[in-house]
Amino acid sequence: MTRGRRIGRWFFRRKGAHGRWRPRWSRWLVVVGALLGVGYVAGAVGLFGFLRYTRGVEAVRLTDMLWPARWKNIPVALGERQLVEARHYADRQMFREAFTFARAGLARAPGNRAGRLLLFELFLASKQPESARQTLLDGLRDHAADPGFLKTVLAFLHQQQDDARIIALARRYLPEAAPSSDAAWGLALGAATAGFLRGNYDQAEDFLRAVPRLADSREGRLLAARTEWERGYRELALVQLRRLAAEWPQDGEVHRELVRHLRQHALVDEARRASLGFQIAFPSLAGPRIELLYAYRLDGEAVRVAREAEALLRDFATDQRALLALADFAASGGEVALVRRIADQTGVREPTRSAFAMLSVEAMVVARDYSGAREEIRRYRAEFPALPPDQAGVFDSLQAAALFGAGEGGAAALYFKSFLGQSNLRAANLLAVANRFAELGAGEHARQTLTRAIELDPLNQAALTRLVELDIIHHAGEDLAAHVQRLVHMRQPSQDVLRVAQLKLGSDLFLFSPECPVALETVRVALERMRANQRAAR
Repeated sequence: MTRGRRIGRWFFRRKGAHGRWRPRWSRWLVVVGALLGVGYVAGAVGLFGFLRYTRGVEAVRLTDMLWPARWKNIPVALGERQLVEARHYADRQMFREAFTFARAGLARAPGNRAGRLLLFELFLASKQPESARQTLLDGLRDHAADPGFLKTVLAFLHQQQDDARIIALARRYLPEAAPSSDAAWGLALGAATAGFLRGNYDQAEDFLRAVPRLADSREGRLLAARTEWERGYRELALVQLRRLAAEWPQDGEVHRELVRHLRQHALVDEARRASLGFQIAFPSLAGPRIELLYAYRLDGEAVRVAREAEALLRDFATDQRALLALADFAASGGEVALVRRIADQTGVREPTRSAFAMLSVEAMVVARDYSGAREEIRRYRAEFPALPPDQAGVFDSLQAAALFGAGEGGAAALYFKSFLGQSNLRAANLLAVANRFAELGAGEHARQTLTRAIELDPLNQAALTRLVELDIIHHAGEDLAAHVQRLVHMRQPSQDVLRVAQLKLGSDLFLFSPECPVALETVRVALERMRANQRAAR
């Protein structure tokens, strides 16, 4: 019998000598099943090879292709590959492509921590804080126990002054966190800080006690001391801060907190002794010594300022950062000669050359040498005609300040307009420029500068508070009404500023302004709430 006939008999059978041939269906099914199995395996292997070696999807596994229960891992692997591509594009500053790949990749691999943080950074860079916040909050489903991720979430919410959400997150996730874990400590301390910043001191203490040993930690005790100070128990707060400083003598934050509170309590001699002690214990740190220079200047001790500045020049002769900080101190006091000495000592090489040029001009403006400041700017711009936008903006602001000081308001306005038109302005720098303009009598331009700062950073409380102060001085009723209503919703706004605003809004100057009655009621309610919180805290 030939092989073909044998194969045929294997697949077919015939009943009787002359019966009809009938298929053996079970054997047909075995063969078809085998062929399908081979095809399935071949297809899986082919797809695996394509994804792994052609598309570069390293996270995919052959078992993910073969076993249906693991098919859900395939889109996750593809998403992780897209997130790698997103990081690659971000590193090359191709942000549109990075954003596209990051969103698509995170949709497929939502548990990828690095990818989520990358998308968060991209949202921030594109000025979409709401989307950035939601990206972080969505990640808590997978990373609520990750202290590093929690730190990022809490830091961002803290920067956004979203204290209510911080407290809500602590209440949501603290019961699930392991006691004394880093995650529990981060949540409890973040919520305690948020409560403190909103003036809810009892709530702050409750969160400090929610995690074992947190209240006895350095961070917990420092927050407790700040709380006692705000409650009015200043002697108790100073006792706590002195103990902390004794136990952590190398801690710069504790040292600064102690010195600040001592000065506020009019214990100037003790504050000076504390600063000197910290300086002697850590002579290699320039920061505390420069802070002491500011204190000497406030006390009018010019001889000590000069002597300590000489010592700093000698001790930090090769430390560029320390010398720049010292030059900044000198510029803020109008000490042009000291700025130039420091510049000569550093060799005025780029990038420090431009920084020292700016500080030299600032020192001249503070010293009211307006013609010298203008000549210095002219000389520097002649040497470097193609200044980067950030430097050009700073020099425009200094030129405007010099012209305002010299009484040339028309020319100053041109440079002022050029300065405010810069695209890379920062709110903190605008606050410093506004203060300089206000000192020179250009109050309206200072207000415009602060308005721009608030546009760039709506949560900059220092800039908004200063803007309210200038609104009060310049009788800007409707602007004052709008700005003070924003201020009362920020963290612990100054009661002194609110009280003065209340008097101004209630005066006859703004009797017919439609906005002032609403703002006046808002301020009244806010002040009553603050007083009630203080009474409850005591």
